[in-house]
Amino acid sequence: MGGPPADAQTAASAADWDRAKQEALAVRAAQKAAGPKSIEELDPALRQALTDLGTGQSVGRHLAVAEQYKRVGVRDLAFEHYSKALTLNPKSVSALDGRARLLRDVGLMNMALGDAHRARFVAPASAEARNTLGTILEKLGQCREASAAYREAARLSGGAEWAEHNVTRLSASCPG
Repeated sequence: MGGPPADAQTAASAADWDRAKQEALAVRAAQKAAGPKSIEELDPALRQALTDLGTGQSVGRHLAVAEQYKRVGVRDLAFEHYSKALTLNPKSVSALDGRARLLRDVGLMNMALGDAHRARFVAPASAEARNTLGTILEKLGQCREASAAYREAARLSGGAEWAEHNVTRLSASCPG
C-alpha cells in the first residue's frame, strides 16, 4: 500500500547490495595488498643492503645482507647469504667466520667448528678467526684448546683488549 511494487523494491535492493558488496571487496583487496610491512620494508639498513645486492651479486654484498639479517634476528636468511658468499668465494674468511659465529649462536656446534677451522686454515693470521674458534671450543667444553685459540688471537691482534679479556675470563672460569 502506497509503495512501489514488490518487484521494484527487490531490484533496487539487489543493485544496492551488489554495489555495497563490490565496495567492500575493493576495500578488503586494498587492505590485503597493503598488509603488514616486512622487516625488509621497515629496516632501512637491510633494505639498502638488499638494494645493493640487487645491482649484482658479490661476496661483499652477500656478506652485507647476511650481517643485516643477523642483526635483525633473521638467522635463516643470514645463513643463506653467508652460504651464497661462500659459493662465490669458498675461501672468504669473512663468510666462513660469520657463518661459524651464526651457527655457534644457534647451537650447531659441529657445523660451526667446521667453518671456524676452515677460516683458520684460510687465514692463519686472523685474530678474529682464532677468537671465533676459541668461543666454539669453549662452548664445547674444550677449555685447553679454547685457551690456546684465545692466546693466539691475543698474540695475532697485538694484545687487543677483547682478546686479552677472553684469555683472562677463560682462565678464571675454566682452569686447566
